[in-house]
Amino acid sequence: MKLDEEQFERSLPPQKMTLRERLEDIRIRLKGDGVGATVARGASATFVARVVGMFVGFGLSVVLARILGATDYGTYVYALSWLLLIALASQLGLRDSIIRFAAAAYSQADWGQLRGMTRFSNRWTLSISLCVLPVAAGLLWVLSDSLAPSLVRTLASGLILIPVLGLVGVKCAQLVALGRPVYSTISDLVARPTALLFGIVVAYLMLGPGFSPATVMRITVGAAVFTLLLCLYFVRISTPTEARRAEPVTDRKVEWRNVALSIFLLSAMNLINTRADVLMIGGMLGTTEVGLYSAANRYAQFLPFPLYAINSLAAPMIASLWAEGRREEIQRIVSLGALAIGGIAIPAAVLLIVAGRPLLEVYGSEFVGGYDALVWLSIGQLGTALGGSVVQLMTMTGYHRFAARMMAASAVVNLTLNFLLIPRYGITGAGIATATSIVLVNLGMVVFVRRRLGFDPTLFGFIRRARLR
Repeated sequence: MKLDEEQFERSLPPQKMTLRERLEDIRIRLKGDGVGATVARGASATFVARVVGMFVGFGLSVVLARILGATDYGTYVYALSWLLLIALASQLGLRDSIIRFAAAAYSQADWGQLRGMTRFSNRWTLSISLCVLPVAAGLLWVLSDSLAPSLVRTLASGLILIPVLGLVGVKCAQLVALGRPVYSTISDLVARPTALLFGIVVAYLMLGPGFSPATVMRITVGAAVFTLLLCLYFVRISTPTEARRAEPVTDRKVEWRNVALSIFLLSAMNLINTRADVLMIGGMLGTTEVGLYSAANRYAQFLPFPLYAINSLAAPMIASLWAEGRREEIQRIVSLGALAIGGIAIPAAVLLIVAGRPLLEVYGSEFVGGYDALVWLSIGQLGTALGGSVVQLMTMTGYHRFAARMMAASAVVNLTLNFLLIPRYGITGAGIATATSIVLVNLGMVVFVRRRLGFDPTLFGFIRRARLR
């Protein structure tokens, strides 16, 4: 016992270390095989990819706003928001379901189940999307007389995005389940906006400054098709040879479908929470206000991006560790993630609130009108970030139905508040409504996870663990 204690003491870092010694100690620890080192390495690569994608997306939004102006930029964003909402229906919750079941099959080398889940998700997504597409086209034709011609043309130009984005979402989920979250991030958040930005620049040089939102939407379709092809390539090189040769096993497809449908409600409610404000602003106030609000929202989206980077790696690890009963390692993963998330999100929120007006002028002087909305959206997204990996803890441990109910309640609150506040306070009312619903749902989930599962995904959980050492 004495020897063990001596070895333990020697393994601890010195109490007083120079900066150089601390950096060297961190470098050595990151080379280890422990959970913390694994999370740090994987999350770092995904984090870098997300940072690149975030700045490319931001640059794209600025270019579009500068070229199109607030009204046409709002038309494009409004049309794209509707198409994204419809595209979600073609996935029917499969994205998180794939991560949950395929990641478990991959970790257990159950190649038949892995291939079966992959084939099932591909076919189901394609079938549903091909059914949704003509329905959406029919609705657009029926409503065309009551919509602005520019909006009709933009929506019509982007209808094919419904099946394409549905398949992109499924393929990105398969990459995460195969332990390749960086490939998933590069495809969806780096390659797609980069291809779109390249297409916009080429179109601008060829057509001049006067091209329409419909033209931008057609370029968006081309970028999405390119992303799908890239995802297909990444999935192929990431899938083990044994899995490609295995006979597909689909004896659990009823379970997959039931879980996917439950998670679909969660995903739908989450998308409503993130898109309802834009859709309702467009319906009540017009596309110019959509443009102003979208610029503010683009800045606010900077706050939770470290959370998404952590979750892209943590979700499959939580699923695997939960199946193996390794609760302490799950807590360690979410605690390390909470430290990284809080360390970035809190200073970023302060910056947006203090310097919001000059930051919005980057889009153009007319976009400064979205500052008040930016303040409220920053508060709401900070609530998302500080909630930690709470959604992943619920969906990856079998509590997806309860999470879906909480998201549904949040969506009802969001829709109700937007309906009440937008007519009176404009886009600032939309920011208040969205921030309130986001904070409430994250608070409720954190309380549930702490009481039912015994995990604390917040920064306080990390502080508490540090004090106990």
